[in-house]
Amino acid sequence: MSRTEVQERILNTAVVLFAEKGYDAVSMDQIAESIGMKGPNLYKYFKGKAEIYEELHRLSDELYFQKMRMHKDSMIWIHNAEEFKTFCMSQINFTISNDLTRCMRKIYCMDSFKSKELKQMATFHTFESIKEQYTYIFNKLVEYGEIEATDTEMLSLQFFSPISMLIQICDREPEKQEEMIKTIEKYVDYFIDKTFKVKGEKGKNGSNL
Repeated sequence: MSRTEVQERILNTAVVLFAEKGYDAVSMDQIAESIGMKGPNLYKYFKGKAEIYEELHRLSDELYFQKMRMHKDSMIWIHNAEEFKTFCMSQINFTISNDLTRCMRKIYCMDSFKSKELKQMATFHTFESIKEQYTYIFNKLVEYGEIEATDTEMLSLQFFSPISMLIQICDREPEKQEEMIKTIEKYVDYFIDKTFKVKGEKGKNGSNL
């Protein structure tokens, strides 16, 4: 097994342990034992538990920004209700089903009160970045004439807050994942029906809802 493969195995094991027990409750020896290694051997791959933690945050952020399509260039194709729903459900399915993202969300939840840095990271990932992203999307949809001019920041909060709550249920009770995804999709359809212009009205981009 190559060095990279061993490092990946260590990271995959550590993130599950951190999510189950919390960062402080997990030792290097426990991580090593879980993958059939002796504690001192782990230091050949990572300087310590803090470095493992930092690498998990780096990998998680990289994956999160890519798959959640946080960059504005990733949102410019959203012009109507159908494209909006496709974008939303893609995000939701990723954040619920991806093991690394799900584990990191649990770690933020457990450990954010112990660390100012983690508190800020948790707020950014679960609130600030999502609010900014959907505010941007709704501003564009107002420009396209797909939704009425409104306070798009408040509309963003109105949209993603119930979804965040349902995702938290998935984290706590994984057996309800399928049920929650169906509920989220039903909510997205409800939101679109109440927010986007009625069928037959054309927005500035010429789409027919």
